[in-house]
Amino acid sequence: MNETTEGGDGKPSLPPELHKLHGRCAQAVAREPLCSVAVEKHDNALGMVLAGGAPFCSCVFIESIQNPSLLAMFEVGDEIVALNQCFLLGRSIDEVETYLKESPSPIEIMYRKLPEALPISRIDVSLKRTQQFLAEHLQTYSGALDFLGIRRAALEDNEELDLKQEHWLQSLAVITDIQPLLARYVTALGQVHASQEALGAILAVLATREVEPALREPFAAMAVSHRAYVRHGQQAAERLQRVQHQLQTFSTKIAPDMDATRARYNKERVDFLAHAIRVWDLQASDAKSRERDEATSDSLTGHYVLRDALRACVRARRSFDRVRRDLDEKLDISRSTIVRNLWAHVASIATAVHDYLGLCEAAAAVAETAIARYPDEVLHRIRALAAGDEPGPAADVDVRGAAAPDDRGP
Repeated sequence: MNETTEGGDGKPSLPPELHKLHGRCAQAVAREPLCSVAVEKHDNALGMVLAGGAPFCSCVFIESIQNPSLLAMFEVGDEIVALNQCFLLGRSIDEVETYLKESPSPIEIMYRKLPEALPISRIDVSLKRTQQFLAEHLQTYSGALDFLGIRRAALEDNEELDLKQEHWLQSLAVITDIQPLLARYVTALGQVHASQEALGAILAVLATREVEPALREPFAAMAVSHRAYVRHGQQAAERLQRVQHQLQTFSTKIAPDMDATRARYNKERVDFLAHAIRVWDLQASDAKSRERDEATSDSLTGHYVLRDALRACVRARRSFDRVRRDLDEKLDISRSTIVRNLWAHVASIATAVHDYLGLCEAAAAVAETAIARYPDEVLHRIRALAAGDEPGPAADVDVRGAAAPDDRGP
């Protein structure tokens, strides 16, 4: 049936029956070989839904596939030419279904793949308009899609995914707000740390220079408390910087990748729904023609427009499912590890800051106690020693407690 003959101009010409059965797609169909495979029945069924058949369609084709094991051989839109060497041309779909039920398993199926390159408009103007409309008004007209039975069938379990996306957007907004605040806090903490380190160094030098034991003791106590204060401040600053780096990685790598995946998800969803609406429209139009006992020109020549639309819809669904799984996995990973770890780090920051402020209060309390014991003497000695008016002991110490090279004031 797929043989050709030479025409008068030397080019291959097709048999007349191919033009009659397949119309403008006859040339593409002639290039597709006939394939044969044995299929086991399950529950007295093949695991696929067939459509077409006489008197309204010139062929029987696969409308949907329920058995996943058949996907390696068949695709929606493929033509079923014969069953157990019984050719289906001229048979109604009811006759075909009856034959399948009465025939023992396995069933030998002769079929022809739906050609990839068909001389029809695969994505016509109406499909593009539908895609554009859905992209702009998907949320507004979701009720209309439910009425068509499309949105519910296409987007099952989508409410949970939408909720995950809402949580993601909320976390993203909080993290975006935290970053500039954290940057300012890191800067302020660095400045406080530097000033406290300088003050602790002065107190250490004063404690070493002071010759009177009664005054050396409060200076030494203040220096010790400030060293602990500075040490914890440095640790807090380092933790803040690590979290700041993680937030920057989140914003520059993780968030853009998630945004790109969400954009692909929205595009694939719109494409799939547009194809589903296209199939629904074609099937509704075909059903109306059957009710009037009429056949369209497309159905009489193989129903290639509908079959191509069915195949495009199934492929769009698979692509949409892949992107949806990808998005779902990324949202789960983000929620279970990345965002949770960030919040754990934020909690650790709060703890570090709390400890840091506690040390600050303790250092202030020590200073207040020391000054309260010797208010006039301490203030006088600080001013005098800081100005270098009184000589100290032979060995001074620097800010880390090491011996200084000379005996100058701090």
